[in-house]
Amino acid sequence: MSVHERKRKHVWLDKTIRIKMIQWNYDKKQLAALLHLSLASLYNRLNNPDSFTYKELQALFHYLKFTPEEQAQAI
Repeated sequence: MSVHERKRKHVWLDKTIRIKMIQWNYDKKQLAALLHLSLASLYNRLNNPDSFTYKELQALFHYLKFTPEEQAQAI
């Protein structure tokens, strides 16, 4: 995957997470708690989505109700 494609994927994921947080009424502190992360770690993961672990992504997809298509696009 090229650097440009990776950047585009990161932007898409960030935007989708923000939209779904609003949709499901989560703030970042709540989301961090659900993912068993500190708030600082959540910010680090959001700034560098490649650093999410598989387990964290699965929880993120569950709590924010990502569709299977969105999950595939995120990975």
